[in-house]
Amino acid sequence: MDVFIPAADPPDGVIHIDNTSRDGLTADTGQVREGQGACVQTCLDSQRKVNGPYDDCSAPYGGATATCIQDAKKGAEAKARAAIGKACKKECPACYSAGGNCPDGANFVVDVENDVDGTAGLVYCLEAAGVTPTKPQAKCEDGVAKSLIKFTGSKSKRYDTCVDKEFKGKIPPGSCTTGSPSDAATQSCIERAEGKAADAIDNVCEVSGAKPSCYAPPRDSGAGWAAVVENLVDTRTPLVYCPAPTTTTTIVTTTSTTGAPTTTTTTAATTTTTMYGSPSRAFLAPAGDLLE
Repeated sequence: MDVFIPAADPPDGVIHIDNTSRDGLTADTGQVREGQGACVQTCLDSQRKVNGPYDDCSAPYGGATATCIQDAKKGAEAKARAAIGKACKKECPACYSAGGNCPDGANFVVDVENDVDGTAGLVYCLEAAGVTPTKPQAKCEDGVAKSLIKFTGSKSKRYDTCVDKEFKGKIPPGSCTTGSPSDAATQSCIERAEGKAADAIDNVCEVSGAKPSCYAPPRDSGAGWAAVVENLVDTRTPLVYCPAPTTTTTIVTTTSTTGAPTTTTTTAATTTTTMYGSPSRAFLAPAGDLLE
């Protein structure tokens, strides 16, 4: 792996992924969200015109939607994995390997896909129930999906910027904790992105007859929808800035005394590691649980 020399040492046991690998991962998992979202949107647009059915538009997908997402060469999955593999080509971080993500981020891609699948079922709740939305309802659903994808990308990028600043010594260690970053600039940018996403959703959904009846609390407002995907971003971010594996060093000392048996003393020193910062309360929770 390329060595990144920060102005200050990183927290104990934490790998700082070189810019190419880390930014490549963030951008390319974002590509999964956008690519899969576009495949689903194309399916919905087509099936709404003929009043369904909508089976192919949701997991496990079918027909042209499945091909759009899963095609071995041109599908959203394959494109994302190829791009991650290229970004991590020099050397895949050891903590990625431990999570089954070398050489091409396979599990990262699966996790993001699961997030999209779970969220899409909530956003397009009418179609999930086999109901064709009215034009205002469809505009609301599509607006929610578009705004959430954009917000997810914005928040993830903001964490990238924050961690870069931390490792360059521009802000104190521990400033980028997911869910509650202490860096004021990061928190401010995230809050602005939250506000933009919430306003964009409310602009299309808080119109007479636009909000689907299945948009129940807490997912009945722009702010509520933003909170849904925030949990998902806060869950995935610590996995991008993952720890070095725990190591055990064995020191062997051998002494000999004339006429006496050889004595060997072994001392084991264990170095423990921790996840970057302090993971949010959502860390490692199943994605489906975070959507409830």
